[in-house]
Amino acid sequence: MKALQAQGELLKRFKADLERASQFRLGMALVTKSGLDLIHRSIERCLKQGGYGYVLFVVDLPTEPAAIEILYTIQTQHKENFELRRFEPGRTIFHPKFSIFVGQTGTVTAIIGSSNLTEGGSGADLGASVQHVGFHNRGVPSTRAF
Repeated sequence: MKALQAQGELLKRFKADLERASQFRLGMALVTKSGLDLIHRSIERCLKQGGYGYVLFVVDLPTEPAAIEILYTIQTQHKENFELRRFEPGRTIFHPKFSIFVGQTGTVTAIIGSSNLTEGGSGADLGASVQHVGFHNRGVPSTRAF
């Protein structure tokens, strides 16, 4: 397990893991256009290489409409290998901040911490995240688990 605390370290690690991934799953409480712009090309690269992606975002925080539009565009362009889900709270608050990447060799990397998918959350602001790397041979749990 590694702490990702240096400025820019989280974004660098996130993009590297995303570009090597055969699958990725993101759960974010808050998404902004400026944050999504930082990783949009890496998402597209992964999907164009046949990777699979799943993004769960929450609307109880001010997730920006422009960010949602970008995610819907990605979903439209990659119907076969990209899922987008929106969590709309009732009385319950859901505040996820996780990223899971499965590499083509089976290496699984999870990044969990205080960072939303925003420009500040990607490293401009002070936050704390940890990265855990492991190996699996059974596949990633169904998206129903998320």
